[in-house]
Amino acid sequence: MKRMFALAISVLLVASLVCAQTTTGALSGTVTDPAGAVVPGAKVEVINQNTGVTTTLVTNEAGLYRAAFLIPGTYTVRVTAPGFATFESKGIVVELAHEPVVNATLQVGAVGQTVEVEGSAPLLVTDTSQISQDVPSETVMSMPGIQGGMDKMALTAPGVVVGFGNINSNGLLFSANGQRARSNNFLLDGQDNNDPTIAGRDISSATWKRSANIR
Repeated sequence: MKRMFALAISVLLVASLVCAQTTTGALSGTVTDPAGAVVPGAKVEVINQNTGVTTTLVTNEAGLYRAAFLIPGTYTVRVTAPGFATFESKGIVVELAHEPVVNATLQVGAVGQTVEVEGSAPLLVTDTSQISQDVPSETVMSMPGIQGGMDKMALTAPGVVVGFGNINSNGLLFSANGQRARSNNFLLDGQDNNDPTIAGRDISSATWKRSANIR
């Protein structure tokens, strides 16, 4: 019985770690008509403005849609339904672990007609308490001495400072939002990249050739 209980705890811990490895964002909203009634079966296209990759969805019976696993970037949301003009909202910024809400109010008209709405970032993020930082490739290439020490990019995020104390670490020792340096979690392409013996990333990985997500 004790063995089964310990196994259950292990499974729960593994599940929580998997959920924490977020490297994408999402986007959701509700589609309604001019009277405020929900519009089920509306076609929703979520388009990455940088790559042109399109995620196509259909609203459910409550008029809701949700596009998950979106690469961080700027998106356009286009909504079409029979008897209504096309709704289009551009400039929607999707960030790591954030889910902006884009509600669409359709206007009566032909599908060939388009009602454009300019998207904007909310002043207060209410969908999550998590803070994330996306470092573009241009910044990485322009930062001096970054090669061989990609964990230095963490210092570009708000709340991150050089760590202190008698702690051995692979690479840069830093503290995020007042937490201990041993509380940092390093992911490489979404996979665990921590050194369990000391603080810091696992240096057994030859190089960080791809984007690293540091939390």
